[in-house]
Amino acid sequence: MGRIVLVGTGPGDPTLVTLKALDAVRNCDCVYGFEWAARTMEHHGVKCELLRADAYREQLRHAAGTCSELCVLLTGDPTVSERDIVSFLMSLGEVEFVPGVSSLLAAFNILKMPFDKVLVVSFNRADASAEDMEHVAWGIWRGLTVVVLPGPGQYMPREVARRLIAMGVDKGAPVNVLEKIYRGLRMWSGELGELAKLDFSDMSILVFPGRDAAWAHA
Repeated sequence: MGRIVLVGTGPGDPTLVTLKALDAVRNCDCVYGFEWAARTMEHHGVKCELLRADAYREQLRHAAGTCSELCVLLTGDPTVSERDIVSFLMSLGEVEFVPGVSSLLAAFNILKMPFDKVLVVSFNRADASAEDMEHVAWGIWRGLTVVVLPGPGQYMPREVARRLIAMGVDKGAPVNVLEKIYRGLRMWSGELGELAKLDFSDMSILVFPGRDAAWAHA
């Protein structure tokens, strides 16, 4: 078993890839990544094997057993929203983490909102459940700024909105949606009831602004 390196490639803007990420990739003999991360690194002359959502475990298990240094590219930062992939790789052996600019931080910079008092709930993982939805509703009711990372199937943005409304969250609750940050950004602001009728992909970030969503002026 060789060395495994998880590299965050940032939110999709090649200029936000860190020097440390580039150094890590260039020191590996095998580089794998999903499409968006691979596209970002192509701008820096990095070529990689594409991972398939339905076969990435088999691909990475084989690569980990044959490569002396395996680099896996992930969009954003490895510690955010890729729990299943990271957990699988850590089951194979020792993993080194190379941080990247998170799409979450990019979203808050676009919205010009502070990130110091935020509840983040991700549904982009295999064990996402109704309990996670309860955490979202609790945060909104408490007046916190709540960030939701949607997932495929029953946790797409529209379905999240419908579930929250069914739980009693006000249809008029404000929400921002940022889809495909730095990759053809689609941005929308409106109310929860409106979002329940709109179609956004799971490559979106939902931000419910709370009481501390604005900067305090001295």
